[in-house]
Amino acid sequence: MKQRAYDIRKLHEQKRKVEQNLENLTIETIMKVTDTKNRDAERLQKCVQKQKNLSTDVKILRTDIEQKTETCQRSTLFIAIKKNEKHLHKLKEDLKELKEDSKISRYSIQTKTAGLMDESLGLENQYFFCIEIPESGLGKSENKKTATFEYEITPKRKENKTLSCSSLCIPSENHLLVADYNNSAILYFQNLQDNKDSFTLHKMSSGPWDMTATDENKVAVTFPDQGQFKIINISKLKHRRLSPLKPLLKSEEILAEIKVGKSCHGITNCEGTLIVSYINPAKIQIMDMNGYILKTFDKDYTNKPLFSSPMHIALDTENTILYVSDSEKNTITGMTIDGKVKSIYKPKPLFRPTQIATDGSGTPFVCGHKSNNIHVLSSEKLHMDILVQGRGILQPTSLAYCKTNNKLFVGMTTSQVIRVFKISTDK
Repeated sequence: MKQRAYDIRKLHEQKRKVEQNLENLTIETIMKVTDTKNRDAERLQKCVQKQKNLSTDVKILRTDIEQKTETCQRSTLFIAIKKNEKHLHKLKEDLKELKEDSKISRYSIQTKTAGLMDESLGLENQYFFCIEIPESGLGKSENKKTATFEYEITPKRKENKTLSCSSLCIPSENHLLVADYNNSAILYFQNLQDNKDSFTLHKMSSGPWDMTATDENKVAVTFPDQGQFKIINISKLKHRRLSPLKPLLKSEEILAEIKVGKSCHGITNCEGTLIVSYINPAKIQIMDMNGYILKTFDKDYTNKPLFSSPMHIALDTENTILYVSDSEKNTITGMTIDGKVKSIYKPKPLFRPTQIATDGSGTPFVCGHKSNNIHVLSSEKLHMDILVQGRGILQPTSLAYCKTNNKLFVGMTTSQVIRVFKISTDK
């Protein structure tokens, strides 16, 4: 009886704590919402004024050019144009700043039901939390993406080896690079339009994992077993007439070999810097082209690990949001390049997510290696949907998106082919 009475008192006390904490959190959330609305209203007012100022500046520049044109004095017109170049550059920067300032804050409130133990019921941050959505999507209708199978690429190799596509990369239109980690090689397809199955095979000293184009003629490639990335001059590979199994010539084709530490996996280019993911320990690092570390992201605001196994990474079109696939947590994390987590997606079924690719609008696509599917982020950026299930997709590991013709390339571990889908948007 004493134990029963004790348990009842304890339950009543826990109930009181939960109700009080929920009330406190409700008040705090309302205050945050009000503060956000006020900040957005203030930003909007500033944006309106800035837009008026820009409009006035454009009218002044236009009037000046028109007046000089009417005089028919080419020298005067030339001087006016050169003089206004600085003003035009400033206008461009001001417009870019205006676009950034005009973004609206929008949040998704999510409940936390896992991990609520007796001893944690008194903690105020255990029940629900707010996640800021990168782009509001306000006023937009649901634009669903669909994939239509177009063709497949079948690399025909002399040696009987299974192709392992750890990553795909499209440095330019009609060109495709395939990282074959298990066979320590890179396959280079140079003419997908007229001869899609023709390629050259370039043997590496170790297994390449991920690739990113730094320009049309160079790619950065990670080599986890060697703990380094290499800058490869692919323009030299285009005209290579050496044996396809002969190792790369360092002086001509490998421009740099940068030691960054074991277990480096994902890599992406960000306006002259590189972002690299590591498995052990799990972290993201931003570095220059010489491997000098600029930033490291490995813990969240509670000092807990952000990732468990960040195999691949990709940036959106504006290089503002970094998407990270965690093959152990089965999540896709969206974060700013300053390390602020904006969203965490855990779509079902998505198991062992691997490479991520983004289209021209910055929308990410991701492979589900164990779930045998491809997912895509919804247009309002609230959830991820299945884009491809079946249709020849079995244990996909790699993706590449051609922004010129909106085609998605899919590589797999159990197939010798690379399947290509045409991506369209249903409005």
